[in-house]
Amino acid sequence: KRYGVLVYDTNELLKDAAQFAAIVEQGAREELGFMLNDDILNGLGVSGSLGVMNSGALITVTRDTGAAILGADISAMWQRLSIRSKSNAKWYVNSECAPQLDKLFAVGSTAVLFPYAGYTPQGVRTLYGRPIVETEFNAALNTTGDIVLADMSQYLLWEKGGIEAATSIHVEFLTDQEVMRFIYRADGQPALAAAITPYKGTLTHSPFVCLTSAT
Repeated sequence: KRYGVLVYDTNELLKDAAQFAAIVEQGAREELGFMLNDDILNGLGVSGSLGVMNSGALITVTRDTGAAILGADISAMWQRLSIRSKSNAKWYVNSECAPQLDKLFAVGSTAVLFPYAGYTPQGVRTLYGRPIVETEFNAALNTTGDIVLADMSQYLLWEKGGIEAATSIHVEFLTDQEVMRFIYRADGQPALAAAITPYKGTLTHSPFVCLTSAT
């Protein structure tokens, strides 16, 4: 698939600001990366990569309640994660989930702090020993995809060369503008087309598990 960024700039800017071209190139690279990362999680696989959330391999776990993230939700997600992925997976979350994760508890006869939540010495949140990564691409709190447990080593990504940059003075010649174009070709999809039924047992497993909205 092809990702592109187009930037219009005046010749005055190019002549008067020595670092302008470098700033534009950096911004274009960041935007291309943003679009690709969004597709890796949410892409439909049409004009961009097929994302985890639209993959046949995704397992969805219905949350216990719509009011809070509970230890029961986290345990259910961890249970459905492929055994081979448990040493590689990370929790990808919307930043709005952070306060809920900080007060995570398990529900029983008495609510207790969830025993598998913690922090590394560097202050990184963990669940079951796996790091929590806040992203801009996860869905809003209490909606499907606000928390995704994923082993991204099981996501296949192809690149066709690097970022191609080109400029043209002809597109906006009459307005004395130059156009800078950046093209990046990449495609990706989860390595599995569907969740796996284990050798013994009935619950399917996958490298990709998400929490859905409460019913």
